[in-house]
Formats: sequence, structure tokens, C-alpha cells
Amino acid sequence: MKRFVWLLIIGVILLCGLYLLFHPFVYSTMYFERIGIKDAWLYEEIISDKGVPIRSKKVGGELKVYYDGLTLVFKEGSPDYFLIRAEITGKQFRYGIGSIGIGSTRNQIQDAYRNIRKVIDLDKDEYGVIDNGVWVLFEFNSDDKVKKIMLTDGP
Repeated sequence: MKRFVWLLIIGVILLCGLYLLFHPFVYSTMYFERIGIKDAWLYEEIISDKGVPIRSKKVGGELKVYYDGLTLVFKEGSPDYFLIRAEITGKQFRYGIGSIGIGSTRNQIQDAYRNIRKVIDLDKDEYGVIDNGVWVLFEFNSDDKVKKIMLTDGP
């Protein structure tokens, strides 16, 4: 009986190990860290970390800062602008072992995020998930390939 219990425990551990080995991990990816934003959310701190942007444009109460393949959107606050959204358009930013990013197909995205909470009520050319508190919105072109990824810290 003791031997049976030990074999059962080892079997369960092996099954869990195999599941984790072949599971397409995308979850809990450090989305903002991959684009060069660490703990800073204020304009001055992010600019000092990332360097001088290609260009900046103020639209209403928002400030858009452009880097190669990346747009950071800041909202006017006191005393400084704070980050509200990152828009990825460059192929240099990839996530997870499936290398999800610009150019990935809708099927690849849905497969990678199949077991994670979805954002509802989106247009048919969009797909969104909530991964570890980060809202990740994928926008698709007419070929059902990702053309833009938007990252926010909430709705």
C-alpha cells in the first residue's frame, strides 16, 4: 500500500512536470519591462530611462512620445505626466516562448492566451486579455495578423 501511494505521488508530479514543460507560457510576462519601463510611471523618469524620443506630440490632455516601434501615451497630471498606455507597433518586442508580437496570427494569440481572462465587448478586429493585472489588447489587420499591441494598467 505504501509503495502504491509513493508511485501515485511520483506519477502526479511527473504529469504536472510534463504539463508545465509543454505549456505555452505567456502569462505573467513582464510586459512593461520588455519595452524598457521598469518601476517608473512618470514622464521624466521614463524619459531618463529610455532616452530621448524620436518625437513628441501633445493632443488634448495627452502627450504621445514616439520611439522606434513604440508609442508611450501620457496623461497630464500633477506635477508631471503619467503613463496611461503603451502602443507597440514594432516587431522587436516579443512575448513568451511563442514569441507573440507584431505579425503573429489571431490563432497564435488565442492559443497562447486560451486559459487566461478575456476582455469582452471588443470590435471583431481586436482581442484582449488581462494578464497579471496588465490589460493587453491586440489589434489585427485584414489578414488577421497583429498590427498593434496596447498595454494598460486597467480599462
